[in-house]
Amino acid sequence: MNPAYVFAVNKVCQTVIELLKKNPEGTEESHLFSIMASQGCNLELFDIIIKALCDAGAIKKSGNLLFA
Repeated sequence: MNPAYVFAVNKVCQTVIELLKKNPEGTEESHLFSIMASQGCNLELFDIIIKALCDAGAIKKSGNLLFA
């Protein structure tokens, strides 16, 4: 796997976690998607990232709210 790709994926995940930590009351999934979509992320990739972070235990999802 390309080291630059690994670095980019890691950076995106770290940024998502840091953003969610800033709002302990939860962040609406649609708001996070809007931010990421403005940077070129499509819905399929967004769903993959969120699922991976949830599966890893890095974030939690409750309804449409995300928590870190």
